[in-house]
Amino acid sequence: MQAIAYGTDRPDTAATCGDSNNGFGFTQNWNNFGDGVHNLRAFADGVAFADVNFTVTTLGRAYLTGLVAQYTLRDFPAAGNEPQVRWSEPQQNFVFARSVAIPANTPPPAHPRAALESPTQGSYQSGVELIRGWACEGQQVEFSIDGGARQAIAYGTDRPDTVATCGDSNNGFGFTYNWNRISEGTHNLRAYLDGVEFANVNFAVTTLGAEYLTGLSRQFVFADFPETGQTTTAEWSESNQNFIVARSTATPSRLALIAAITDVLNPMAVAGNGTGAALGESTGVIATKRGDGVPTQLEGLTWANTQTGQSADLSLATDGLPAAYTDSSGMEARFSDYQLTDATSSVTVSFFRNGAAMGNPATVPVDGAGLRALQTMAERVRLAVQGASASTSRQVAPTVSTASARQTQDANLSRFTLSALLVNSYWYGSVAAGDTLCAVRAAAEQAGVSGLVAPTACQSPLIAAFLARAATRRGAAAEPPTSSIDPLVQQALQADADVVEAPCGPAGGGVSCLEPVATQLQTRQDESAQLPTLPREEPSDGVILLAPTGVNASDGTFTDRIRVTWDAVAGAIAYEVYRDGLLVASLTDIVFEDTHVTPGATHAYTIRACNAKGCGGLSQPDDGYAQAQQTVTYLVTTTAGSGGTIYPSSQTVNAGATTSFTVTPNSGYQIDSVTGCGGHLSGTTYTTGPITADCTVTASFRLATYLVTTAIDGSGTISPTSQMVEHGATASFTVIADSYYDYYVNSVTGCGGNYSGDSLSGTYTTGPITEECTVTASFSYYPPQ
Repeated sequence: MQAIAYGTDRPDTAATCGDSNNGFGFTQNWNNFGDGVHNLRAFADGVAFADVNFTVTTLGRAYLTGLVAQYTLRDFPAAGNEPQVRWSEPQQNFVFARSVAIPANTPPPAHPRAALESPTQGSYQSGVELIRGWACEGQQVEFSIDGGARQAIAYGTDRPDTVATCGDSNNGFGFTYNWNRISEGTHNLRAYLDGVEFANVNFAVTTLGAEYLTGLSRQFVFADFPETGQTTTAEWSESNQNFIVARSTATPSRLALIAAITDVLNPMAVAGNGTGAALGESTGVIATKRGDGVPTQLEGLTWANTQTGQSADLSLATDGLPAAYTDSSGMEARFSDYQLTDATSSVTVSFFRNGAAMGNPATVPVDGAGLRALQTMAERVRLAVQGASASTSRQVAPTVSTASARQTQDANLSRFTLSALLVNSYWYGSVAAGDTLCAVRAAAEQAGVSGLVAPTACQSPLIAAFLARAATRRGAAAEPPTSSIDPLVQQALQADADVVEAPCGPAGGGVSCLEPVATQLQTRQDESAQLPTLPREEPSDGVILLAPTGVNASDGTFTDRIRVTWDAVAGAIAYEVYRDGLLVASLTDIVFEDTHVTPGATHAYTIRACNAKGCGGLSQPDDGYAQAQQTVTYLVTTTAGSGGTIYPSSQTVNAGATTSFTVTPNSGYQIDSVTGCGGHLSGTTYTTGPITADCTVTASFRLATYLVTTAIDGSGTISPTSQMVEHGATASFTVIADSYYDYYVNSVTGCGGNYSGDSLSGTYTTGPITEECTVTASFSYYPPQ
């Protein structure tokens, strides 16, 4: 599941919802999915509210550039009207356009992280389209038309193509807008990101005279589009209020055109007509239907050639395997003893005509994987209906029909209401039918039975096409996907409008009910094939543009990109950017950020301006380069006062890095301080950083000081009790004996000093001091005892 941007203004929902901020939109390039039938389911808060199948038609490429084409539509939307449609590159589709002069604009400063992709400057708009683009970051995207009030755009859908620029992908914004709501002519749109304008474009709107046209049904064939010799059929789409590409010879035709059978009186659930060489052939899936038309159980498979009148029915047993074969020749075959294994599979076939056995039963090989897939689909249909309420009606798509001659059909004609379950049932059922018909042919040859339709059906172009397409995956897992259309099926089939009324023939049986459906589908294809081809025209306002001037590619301004700018060209709606002669971008802005460059390498840039006519000449080239990323370094030097060293004397250090220095005091000195370069001292190591500029580390030293203490042995004094003495200096102490008790100085020692004085008092001088030490004075009693 992918999130859809939600919450844009939809005034038409106010009556139902009570407010108007109910719109949602998601920018999707259908070309990326490929041609064929696809299925989409939509969920609100995890609950499915829509399940639709649709057909994608591409023109062979994911994004076409440089196409210029205009066509005049006859008698649309009413007789006498002749509107013109032209190819629009931003929409990758056709838009209505009347040639008008679209004024140039003054765009705001280029925004490197936001872009408006539609509408573009000088573009044409019609019908229901998305105002769309992307923004890397922000809280709110808004737009204003013709200076009116700003409206919020739903923002935050998945845009994988923006990851390189934004670093994430949830950057898309989109707003569903019906251009018919504003007047025909030129208009202006400005886009804002968090209140700051980032786009300003002028464009032209063409309407068909009504805000929303209903009940229209037309197709037109365009000659020489997308290339000379090719034709493309455009079909009116009511939901788009525009013509969209329905078929094109630029891509191969589908194997079959299929439609849902919504007539409750016709047991066909889905049927398809072959195309190309298989025209006139049809296959269908027979089902039991409940009162509201929903199929409840697969009952059989049918093949018919409406041109020759040949047909064959296969009825299914309750286990989903073919049980019996009957054909338009009156032959019957019954199947028994299925052996479905991974290695080899077989079935026994017995033949009867008018109830009488013919020949001997024959055992022949069959495709076990294909039959097991049919069984799986039969079981899934049964379980799906069991899990759904009998009162639940099907979701249907908007009213659309697909050919001009069908305008008088039921006004409620819906667009392919089948679920993916029944699309896969049709595919696997038709493949299994083809393989079973071939098995019947092989058994008839063994039993010597002739006159069957099976050999013709087995060799028919439609059956052969089914089997050939299925054979591309033979031997691989054949388990059908659980909730989506098999990719093998998507490119093989084309969906058409539902068959809402198809009464079965009086003969009854599967072919009797398939023939009226096949006739309708054949008529639809014939109508499309007989449409006149409109000639290609050149837009009258298309002019070849001048080459852009003022091209400037940045020279080393950035390390990760080259910014290219140029002057706007009047009348241009897009620009092509060439790097070294190769096209690297097509954009509507006049600023290009080239992020796919090698730093240090020089590139030459040229620009072309483009409009509906095509692209003009190339500009003069300008060279640019991205600065090679260099490591910035800084010089760290050292100084030291007398008394020690700091090493090394200098270092070259990367910006933001740290480095270390060793500080060593001389003998007799100690570290006073180390400062500079934002560092800190730990022990004798000074660590700087982070370094942000050239700087100097300074180490200061001072003389070491030592503690000299005193001690006494006997009766007397020595003072002071302690002194702090610098390295190499001397200190003095006064020694006095206690004469009252007849003590005298015996000796004074320690710290390398000498004593001078008499036996009662004197001076003891230490030195030079080189470490912490203690001076001890000893006293003796006189006379000695």
